[in-house]
Formats: sequence, structure tokens, C-alpha cells
Amino acid sequence: MAKPHKERLRHWRFWVFATGWIESKSCSPGQASALYTRAMSTFRALLLAFAALCLTGTATMAETEPVRRAVVVLDSSASMLLPIDGFKKYYLLRKNMQSVMAQPLTEAEIGLVAYGHRRRAACDDVELLRQPEPFDPGRFLRTAFSVRPKGASPVSEALKVAASAFGSTPGGGGKILLMAGAADSCQQDPCAMAADLVAANPQLSIDVLGIGITEVDSKQLSCIASAGHGRMVLATSMDDMEAALREAFAGLTAPPLPALVPGKLPASAQSSGLHLSAQLADGGPAWTQAVAWSVRKAQEGGQPGPVVFEAQSPTAVADLPPGVYDVEASAGLVRLHQSAEIKADASTDLAVILNAGNLRLTASANKPEDKLDDISYTVSRVSDAAGTPAETVTLLRGLPLPLLLPAGQYRIVGERGSLRVERTVSLAAGKDAVADFAMATGVLQIDAPLPASGPGAVNTTYFISEDDPDQPLGQRDVARSAMASPSFDLAAGAYHVLARQGAAQVRVDAVVKAGETTRLALPMATGRLRLATLGLANPDTLPEDLISYTVERLDTAGAPQGVVARSSQKNPSLELETGRYRVTGRVGLVNVSTTLEASIRPGTDTRVDLPQKAALMDLRFAGDDTNAIDVFWEIRTPEGPVLWSTVSPAPLIALAPGDYEIHAIRAGHDASARVTLGANERKTVDVQP
Repeated sequence: MAKPHKERLRHWRFWVFATGWIESKSCSPGQASALYTRAMSTFRALLLAFAALCLTGTATMAETEPVRRAVVVLDSSASMLLPIDGFKKYYLLRKNMQSVMAQPLTEAEIGLVAYGHRRRAACDDVELLRQPEPFDPGRFLRTAFSVRPKGASPVSEALKVAASAFGSTPGGGGKILLMAGAADSCQQDPCAMAADLVAANPQLSIDVLGIGITEVDSKQLSCIASAGHGRMVLATSMDDMEAALREAFAGLTAPPLPALVPGKLPASAQSSGLHLSAQLADGGPAWTQAVAWSVRKAQEGGQPGPVVFEAQSPTAVADLPPGVYDVEASAGLVRLHQSAEIKADASTDLAVILNAGNLRLTASANKPEDKLDDISYTVSRVSDAAGTPAETVTLLRGLPLPLLLPAGQYRIVGERGSLRVERTVSLAAGKDAVADFAMATGVLQIDAPLPASGPGAVNTTYFISEDDPDQPLGQRDVARSAMASPSFDLAAGAYHVLARQGAAQVRVDAVVKAGETTRLALPMATGRLRLATLGLANPDTLPEDLISYTVERLDTAGAPQGVVARSSQKNPSLELETGRYRVTGRVGLVNVSTTLEASIRPGTDTRVDLPQKAALMDLRFAGDDTNAIDVFWEIRTPEGPVLWSTVSPAPLIALAPGDYEIHAIRAGHDASARVTLGANERKTVDVQP
């Protein structure tokens, strides 16, 4: 149409020039008048033709389908360096982009945003590489392939930049396709960002292509698609990468969403096709907020085919041919499928029961004016099956709008710095539930350090915990400190305090009240226990690990209460809580030991010397250590049980004085020897094969 238009315009300019030329020439009045009349007649004809052409062109343009606009957000973070089936994610993505995006698209304008490609660990590394423009595969792919995976994953910021590429003019919406290999790594909430962007621009939607993502990352990325009124497509292996990319890319140029239907049409006005509506609960009122509808034609075997209809509205009408279809309805964090059959010359009403309710989160602090936009929430659904862990469904920040969730029981954890508050709610279909988080804080002050027992006293470490039935021991650590007089900012509630000084420890409970300081003094005193082993010849030349000690606490009646300390030092110094103890000293691992009792008093040093009688024996096989690498040794008392065994090539054993039998087994041959050991004697025994 453009070429004839230009040709006629040139003719028009020629005749205007001709009239001027006629008037400039010296012609007779009759000749000039004839030529001028002829030129003007032709000019009028051309002017009428040009006007008709303009009107025709306008009508043609008005009937042309509007250009669809999209922005591809390309993950170029370090997560794309991870492998799928032995190949890096970004390599497989590029390989399939060349085949899927090979054809130009005259009906689409596509832009490109990349993130994580310029700097490491930079949460502002987002770049708009191409504004939405008529799609040229070569130009687009050259730009996409010019970036290399390198840094962090600022997904939230990338969505914001992509949405800004559409501008703020009316009808300036479009489709964002996020191709991500991991969730946001910059402590942001891209799910909330997606919801804000769609709320600000109802013509915008966000699709997500997850590339080899983990189950944890999948929850965040699927939340982006749901909040962004889009779809989630997963590529989990090298084999399904092309199909997933093709499905995601096809969504960029899919027909625009049909006009929203404000409500269900009366029966007299209904057309044939599929009439979609939703309810929170069976028999309840109609759901009046947006639902993301996606309809696929059922194929042979019952598997859903490609998408044939999409809409984002409370109700919608899909004008589709007769057949069986799979309908997906997505609202909030609810997503379900239902089958529907359309018959010839008839309409099919499908009222999807969402079986869901609204969860509202509220919070309070010490002062009414305190801002609460820094609270992080983790919402998990509790399974009915015993022993099944709760499943995290979403992560939120601040005070979000009510959440539409499937009916069930949920556990919500609110965290603000070191504060952690947990609530459990039951959500019924068609009902609202409220979880209130009192983030009021108090101070736990431990006033006095535990008394030390002279120079070199061991520092005290404090551990704060609270009850948590989901933890293995029923408690969860909240804070710890090794300061002399620590102060803890804690949420109002009950806590367990453990103070540990060396092997000594004490436990007390404390209650923290909002806006108040709770002072705590720990009633524990310690003393020092010094241990030594006597009676050994040349103790300084003994191996470091030959001597060991075990300390057990005794109650007032002398019954053991458990081991409180162990040491393999030759002369250890132990900080213990005052009381009675049983000390056992060993030389080696066989039969040399001595046990004594000791009492520890506050602020005093108690020394315990453990006398030992021991002999040392070095074993050799045929006088050659190198030939003994596969020898199995056994030591027995005469006619007694096995005391000790080893496969060490040349072992050193500490034994009580006495008679012993040594057996060595090597390559099926059994050799033995007898030896008598005296106190403080060190003897080398060669066993001959």
C-alpha cells in the first residue's frame, strides 16, 4: 500500500510545479488558459484520489491487530553456571534459543533485560539491553549472547526495570518473561514486586521459565507467576529444555486477553462456549476478584494440549469449539485444574470451587508509631499426615494484603531481626482468618558474671533458647553471647538461659515483658580441678595421647550423674561447678587405670594425683616394620580373653605389669610369643613368623 501512495504524491507535486511553470512562460492567453485548466482538472482528480487513499489506509490500519509488546528478563547470574545433565544452564538455554527464536515476528515488539552479568555480588546489576522493538532474531540473540553469567540474582529489581520499559502511557502494558535459574539472592521479595507491578499496570502479566531450579527456588518463582497473573513453565532436563522454552516464548506472542466479563451472563444472553466463574466455597457467593484462567484442549490419553484461551477476570467466556478441555484457575496462592466438556450448539457453565479462604496478617510493636515493614513472614502449610514436615508456601515482607490460600492449617513465623514469633491458624473455605504478631520487645540483662577462680579463669558463654516442639530437642536457640554481662533484646515471652563456664553449667528460666528490663543473676560458683599422673618413668617422653582422664559428677549420695569432662592432656586444668566428682585416669586403652574422688569448692584449686603402674611394649614383626603392614595383632593374658587387638604395623601398647601372650597373623601364618612386663619398663618384642 505504501508504494502507490508515494507515486501519487509525486504526481501531485509535479502538477503543482507545472502550474507555476505555465504562469512563468510567455504563452498566449488562450494557450495558457487551456494548459492551466487541464492542470487544475488533473490536480483535483489526484487530490480526490489521495483523500480516498488516506481514508482507505485509515480503515485498514484500524482493522489491523495491535502489536504485542514483551520484555525477556535473562538470568545471567552465577546460578546459570550450574549444570543440567552435565551441561551448564546458560549453554543449554542459548543452544535452544537459537532454534526456538529463529523466526522474525512482525506482530511483536520484544525487549531484553539482563541481570547478574557485570559484577559479582552486586544487587543493582540490572541492565535494559534492548527497548521493546520489532523482533529481529539475529539482533536479539547477538545481544542476549553478549552477556556472561557472573554475579548475584536481583530478580525483584530486574522485574521493576522490565516493567518500566513499557512506559506509563494508557495501554502501555505487555508480557514479561522471566527466564531464571534461581530465586532472588538479594534478600528482596520479587513475589510482592510482581503483585505491585500488576496492580499498577493491569495490562501487564509476568510468565516465568524456571531452568533447573530447586524445590525451594520453585516456590518463590511460582509465586511470581501467580502474583503476576502469568504462567510457570519448568525446564528440568536437557531433553525438555527446548519444549519448555518454546512454550514460554509462544506466550509472548499469544493473542491478547479477551475483554473482561464483569459478571456471569444471564441464560438468555449467554453464547455458546465455556462460561467460567469461581466460588471460594461450595454454595458460597461468587468470587469477585481476578482469576487467571488458562484453558487447554484435552488430547488423546487425557493429557492437556497447548493453551487455547487465557483471561484474567472474575468471570470469563471462552468461545471454543465442542470438545473436552482442561481448565486451570489460579487466584492468590490457589491453583487447581478441572475438566469441562463443551457440546455443540450449547453453552457450558463451569463454576470452579476454589475451596480457599483469606488469611490476614497483623502486627504490633512497643509503640503505636513503630513501623512494621521490616517483618519477614514464612507461611507453611501443616500436613494432616503424622510425621510429615510443614511445607512452605510463600515468603513475605512487611504487612501484605490478605492472602488467598487453600483451606487447611497453617503455621506462620514472623521474624524481625533476632525476634521470632510463631502463630498457627486454621483456615476454612469461604472464611477469613487473622494471625496477629506481637513484635513487642523487652531486655534480658544478666547482671553479674560467674565468679572466677583465680588468674586464667575460663570465660562464660550464655545460651538463650525457647520452646519449639518442631526441633529435635524441643527447644530452639534464640541468642548467645560470651560477654561478661550480656544484654539481649527479645520478644516478650518465656526463655531458658544456660550459662557454661568450662565444664560447669547452670540452667534457669526467665520471663521477658514488653518494654521492660528483666535482670538475671545466675546462682553458680566454680572451682578448678588440676589432674596429674604419677609413677611413670620419663612421663615427658610419652606420646601425647597415651594418658587420658574422665570426670563424672556425683550426687550427695555418691551416685554418678554423668560425665562432665574428658581430657587427653597430660596435666589438664578443668573449671567445674562446685560438688563431688569421680576422676578416672588411664594410661593407654587396655588395663592401666586409677579412679579417685574429689570435692570442688567455690574459688579454690583442687589437685588430684593419680598413681599409675604401667609398662610400655613395642611390637615388631620379624624385626622389620615395612613387612608388617598387613599383620593382625592380638594380646592376651595366659589362658585369658583377648585384651587388645590392632592392625597397626608397629604398635606401642601400655599394659599393667604381668605376663602376656602375643599373637601375630600374616598371610595365613600364625606366630606367637610370650612376654613378662615389669613396672616402668619399656620392652621391644620381635615376633618371628
